[in-house]
Amino acid sequence: CSSRLMTVSTIGEAFPLHCLASGKAMLAAMPDEQVMKLLGEKPLKSHTANTISDVKLVIAELEKIRKSQIAHDREEHLEGVSAVGVAIQEPGGKLYAISIPVPTVRFRKKQKDLIKALKECRAQILSEIES
Repeated sequence: CSSRLMTVSTIGEAFPLHCLASGKAMLAAMPDEQVMKLLGEKPLKSHTANTISDVKLVIAELEKIRKSQIAHDREEHLEGVSAVGVAIQEPGGKLYAISIPVPTVRFRKKQKDLIKALKECRAQILSEIES
């Protein structure tokens, strides 16, 4: 792919949890009651045609994420950008997430490698936190 794709965020900028890999990873690490408090029951804002805006469908996706430990953003927040993400929880309960956003055309080819790298990064961070 020869075209460039750039996304820019600023410090303190808020992003919706329901349509980002990092956001969904964090939500999946929380109990459903807490998720419902954060999301509410009304339809969520759609950012692209791929955004899951039905809260029940988001909850169903969170169940899949809990099993796989990997969250995906399939052009749900921004067209042309896909991502994988994981949650990291400190022993004290503090919750973080990391994700790897990639242009979708590259994501499809490299998804397995990205997931492997993300899992390795998560394991290294947890090892540092716990030592």
